[in-house]
Amino acid sequence: MVVALGTVLLLTIYGFYKQRLVLSQVHELALQRIVQVNEFMALSEQVQSDVFQIFVLKHMKLPDREVRKVYDHLEQGLNDLGIIYGQILYKWSLDQKEKQILEQMKSPLDAFRQEAKQAAAVVFQNPSFGTLLVRSVAVPFADFRTLLIELLNYQKKKTRQAGLM
Repeated sequence: MVVALGTVLLLTIYGFYKQRLVLSQVHELALQRIVQVNEFMALSEQVQSDVFQIFVLKHMKLPDREVRKVYDHLEQGLNDLGIIYGQILYKWSLDQKEKQILEQMKSPLDAFRQEAKQAAAVVFQNPSFGTLLVRSVAVPFADFRTLLIELLNYQKKKTRQAGLM
């Protein structure tokens, strides 16, 4: 009888331990990774918006000090995109699918960051000439955003799977 109760107790403790591991994994995925990917997405959209906003403000002939605020915000956003990408790439323990998505994401992210910076600088100096550059930013942004959504969906899928274990 004592051996049976001891066995049940050990199985219960082991069950609680496994449940804690699953909840920990769900917590990491749902509350940390998904939040960070959402922040990454929101920041990229803000950067894209800043590029267009600089274009509009320069065409409205607002004083440079007003446009400079948006330009500085854009530069900070571009730097932050690189930082968040690095955090995801080097601080997360990644499976093969996550690594693949992030490797595919690097090229459009770099192109988006470079073209956004270039377009904003040209528009700041000469709004008429920068029109084509502002439009060109949309292409790498769309490619980057597609991969970012794929990463987000994969994180959500992993969360669902971890919750069902």
